[in-house]
Amino acid sequence: MTGLLHFLSSENGAGIVPEMIVVAVVNTNRTRDFTPTNSTKDWNGNEQRYLRESGGGKEFTSFLEKELVPYIDSKYPTEQYRMLVGHSFGGLLVVNTLVEQPSLFNAYVAIDPSLWWDEKVVLKKAATAIQKDRIGDRKLFLAVADTVLASDNVTHSRANIAFAKMLEGQESTSLTWKYYKGENHFTVPLVAENDALRRLLEYEPLPIPEEGVESHAFHADFVRQHYTRISDKVGYRMLPPEDMIFSFALACFYRKMPEKEYGFLKLNMESYSNSYNVYKSLGQYYEKLGDKVKAIYFYEKAITIKENPETMDKLAKLRQ
Repeated sequence: MTGLLHFLSSENGAGIVPEMIVVAVVNTNRTRDFTPTNSTKDWNGNEQRYLRESGGGKEFTSFLEKELVPYIDSKYPTEQYRMLVGHSFGGLLVVNTLVEQPSLFNAYVAIDPSLWWDEKVVLKKAATAIQKDRIGDRKLFLAVADTVLASDNVTHSRANIAFAKMLEGQESTSLTWKYYKGENHFTVPLVAENDALRRLLEYEPLPIPEEGVESHAFHADFVRQHYTRISDKVGYRMLPPEDMIFSFALACFYRKMPEKEYGFLKLNMESYSNSYNVYKSLGQYYEKLGDKVKAIYFYEKAITIKENPETMDKLAKLRQ
């Protein structure tokens, strides 16, 4: 997942999905933590000793909700948009969370989930949740593998196909699925993760005309509107990258286009009100225009965020 995001996000230049924080939960007991009920029967209805610890899914989901998510939010610059991804028993947990607590995540990716579990208990709950419209605007991507590499485990595939047909029968386009011909239960995760990211979050990169900032149509409002459309699609406010907007402002400076330059600097100020560079750049802009009062104002704002010796030196000279 981290490798895919590296190549699909702006980190590597593609810029077709947002940059994300990947939280990988190293699990110690999948059977215990990912199953919603206690059951000792496998997909064929045979008793299995290794399933005796099953049924801890509620406690694990509570851990995600009350411990892990708040911890990540307190430590990292998160957005209020979350995606839950799981495979096999993990996919079972994903679907169960979607139908039991849909508001916990914004998007769900269930990769060849084990919906055969406990006489298809989660599949039955999903049918009720979809029928009664309990899922709301949440998004789901279901990946169905071609084979399970176990000739006697047809129950697994049948349960997933039944869920896929269930999704086809509802009007919402936010609940989607894909069948992976030629992929088995263990090869499907990688290709499914790629498709899920694209299906749920892919957007068109900012269309920069060949003339660049010299184009009449390319200005701060054009960029602002583009990211508003992206935000509407992905489901949360996406900001244009600060460095990218500053590069547009700099290009305008070199081409002696002060009005456009200010538009881009103002866009950065709207988006990143706690950025030292935003206010330093505006201070430099007004200093170049010879407006000492506004230059001092923005330099002062900059040093309240970070005491930079160079900026403090400029302030001292401007105050003389």
